[in-house]
Parts: sequence; structure tokens; C-alpha cells
Amino acid sequence: MGKIYILICRNQKLVPIGIIQVFHGMAEHGGRYQNFARYMNEKGFYMD
Repeated sequence: MGKIYILICRNQKLVPIGIIQVFHGMAEHGGRYQNFARYMNEKGFYMD
């Protein structure tokens, strides 16, 4: 059985203004979105 990995970028001190979910393709790696997730977290969004 395959595994599912998730990257959650949340600032626990922040009340988010929104939540962003990214679904990437089979040939991509979730780590590719790590910088974007940090940026959006700094702007007030949770990113899952």
C-alpha cells in the first residue's frame, strides 16, 4: 500500500485569514512548495 505525506505550515500564534490547500501532480514533490507555504503563512494563511 502506498503512503501519503503531508506538509502543514501553520503559525500557532496566528488566527488565519484563510487556508490554502495545494494538490500537486505525481511527478512533483511536496517540498517544492515549502517556500511558498512559508510566504503565505507570513501573510496570514495556513497552508496544508
